[in-house]
Amino acid sequence: MQFSPKPDAVEIARSVQRRDIRAISHYTHIRSLALVLGHGILSRAEMDKRGICYQRPPTTWGNEAKAAEFANYICCGITRPWAMMGKEEDPLAVVCLNPRLLWREGTIFSAEHAGWAHVHLADIEHQGTADDFDALFASSTDGLPSPTWADVLVYRIIPLADFYRVYFATDDERKLARDLCASVQLPDGRLALNVIPFATRPSIFPSFRREG
Repeated sequence: MQFSPKPDAVEIARSVQRRDIRAISHYTHIRSLALVLGHGILSRAEMDKRGICYQRPPTTWGNEAKAAEFANYICCGITRPWAMMGKEEDPLAVVCLNPRLLWREGTIFSAEHAGWAHVHLADIEHQGTADDFDALFASSTDGLPSPTWADVLVYRIIPLADFYRVYFATDDERKLARDLCASVQLPDGRLALNVIPFATRPSIFPSFRREG
């Protein structure tokens, strides 16, 4: 699936550069990384289309109806999703992604977390312009949204070409991820772990991940 830039991609890219936004983030369970590294990050609808079996964690989108409503979208953030991650019990990975996804066709912006019950796709599905992006911020130069829980919803697929780095909370979790993904190969045949950098960075995880 090929995606074109938005009609106002230049304006969004300039806004991103002015705000010094160098990446956006998406988190996933470590046990899902083999699937992610084999296919990229896929929306629920895209996995269904490809016949890929998956287990949706109960925390994803909050409930089944919300998950179905946003089946075409992958939830990302300009800030790292600490509040959402804090509800997870399994080991997590945070994938840092190329900010060009912000001006890619199909990406939409929500000033509120899309998983909240009162936020509906029908109300935000047209919020994909440079003005909509700038509306997430209190000023023309702020690098963090206000409020910080604003969501970036990427349509259908995030390919491996847009991956920067995958972070883990501890060295043990990074080693676990490497073991689980040892046999994964990228589409061009290279070993995934030689291409996607795995790094430990506890500071990007909620404080509960660092206790004990």
